[in-house]
Amino acid sequence: MKADLPQAQETPIAEAIDGVVEAMQEAVFPVRLDRMLESLRYAEYDICAGIGEAVDNALEAGSQDVWVFTQTEVKEFGRKTVEVISEAAIVDNGEGMSKSILHRCLVLGESLRPPKPGGKRGIGRFGVGMTLGAISLGRRVEVYSRQKSIDPFKFTYLDLDEIQNKQQINIPEPEPNDPPAKLGKLLASKSGTIVIISTCDRLQTALVDPDKPISASEQVKPLMGYLARTYRKYIDAGRRIWLNGEPVFLYDPLYLMGPTYIENKSGTTDLKAIEKGESEIELAIPGQPGKTAKVKIKLTLLPKEWRPSRGSGGSKFAKDRKIEDNEGISILRADREVLYGTVPYILGRKGQARTLDIDRWWGMEISFPPELDDYFHVRYIKRGAEPVTSLRDKIREQVWKAVQDLRDEIQADMKQDSAQGGKQAGVFADAEASMADAEPKLPKGKLGADTTEEDADAQLAKVAQEDVSADSEAEKEQKKEQLKHKPFSIVPVTFPTNVFFETKHILGRIIVKLNVQHPFYTDVFEPLCGTLASMTEDSELDQGADTQEKIRARRAMLLLILSYAKAESFFDDNDQLRLLGNLRSQWGIALATVLKS
Repeated sequence: MKADLPQAQETPIAEAIDGVVEAMQEAVFPVRLDRMLESLRYAEYDICAGIGEAVDNALEAGSQDVWVFTQTEVKEFGRKTVEVISEAAIVDNGEGMSKSILHRCLVLGESLRPPKPGGKRGIGRFGVGMTLGAISLGRRVEVYSRQKSIDPFKFTYLDLDEIQNKQQINIPEPEPNDPPAKLGKLLASKSGTIVIISTCDRLQTALVDPDKPISASEQVKPLMGYLARTYRKYIDAGRRIWLNGEPVFLYDPLYLMGPTYIENKSGTTDLKAIEKGESEIELAIPGQPGKTAKVKIKLTLLPKEWRPSRGSGGSKFAKDRKIEDNEGISILRADREVLYGTVPYILGRKGQARTLDIDRWWGMEISFPPELDDYFHVRYIKRGAEPVTSLRDKIREQVWKAVQDLRDEIQADMKQDSAQGGKQAGVFADAEASMADAEPKLPKGKLGADTTEEDADAQLAKVAQEDVSADSEAEKEQKKEQLKHKPFSIVPVTFPTNVFFETKHILGRIIVKLNVQHPFYTDVFEPLCGTLASMTEDSELDQGADTQEKIRARRAMLLLILSYAKAESFFDDNDQLRLLGNLRSQWGIALATVLKS
């Protein structure tokens, strides 16, 4: 009997196993894994959103530093040879992942982050971000991670080609493996994670035209701006993000925070925007009866000195600070930007559909916690979160009057500054003429002599746009024509107060851009020399000795600056020009600082 017992027990088990195997063979699964992953690659991720998903994870892991790298290769597309992105890597020195979490980190739908205190949620939501973002860019994703600096890195991966060829059917259990040496060196004696996205086929050609290549530089340029703006709150709080070895300086569309890239480059501090009010809207948290959270709204007005007239937003100064792109609203979720652009029908008393050109001179930021996702149509891609209709109407009720006041203030300031700028223009004419009379006696400078006519025309157009004495586009075009025919010109501009003047040398023309906001101009030049535009020397002579003294003082000061600009024209070595540029910059800063104090 005992001998028969095992056989009696094994028979139904064996039959059951056979039945399960047979059922599995006949089962119809909800998805075809290989085809599903291929189709998911055509989500809306570009390089910014795709890499952003890995950066999100790095910041949530408590990292102090996040490094983003792109690697390139040279490929031929028809008759074109183009350097394109072949690989991207994201490295962070955060807390790292345990073996069990690492094993599941590439599984779509897994949400592995432990809950925050008080049940608060973090940046992630659906558990698809990093994997979906990665495979949207490349065909292979590798992840290395460790939680202790003394431990070896453990490694797992997902490879779409291996899945297509039936070589990979699951996520491999993490095993010890060294990351590439250059990346691993960043985490020497540190915990952290390395994500490598390779075979980046979808970063190399346009989706609508596979034969049209996209160069690496075209991809990387917007990535720097995206990281600077999207994670500005984290950078401001002391986190550091690096792109191909270069630090990412924050870009704040409200123009309140710093240092910015421009401030770091110039070594000076920009003016900051003026806060124009904050408000809150309290909303019930869906699925949590009795609990509420707040949507916060902040408005700012950019410095008056930056917006002297219409067209100022197109100047080089404005473009460097991305002011020409500043006509949208910034929406932040968990301090991470999820939308930057226009939100239809949120402005104006009745909800206008578009923005105005002058809207670039003020900023609006709307921030909300993840608990209120349902009010903002938050999508898996963390981009394009717009308020639902009922919330949009509440926001509009709160901001439309403030926005109208901002627009009125901007227009009034521009009219005032335009009138003042018009008065400034004639003040410089006698000095320009005196310098032109002396020019034949002076040696001829070579600086700017090799400029092409096309480039010269573009440079003169830019200078004309910056001229605060020219208000309308017609006046700016007229100013450009004047600049073409004058050997010496002084153009009144508005720059940050620590810039005294800048020079331009264009095909024998010498232009001085004189900052009418600099303390020397406002505190010394105007009181001594006057500011009226339409005066001529003859009309002033009739008004007495005091006016004649102002004429002589004005001419002398302007000739001092024009003579310096003329002296610059004898230098054309790049190192010398950099030295002269630094000299002018530091001169302006020192002079402004002394006069202010």
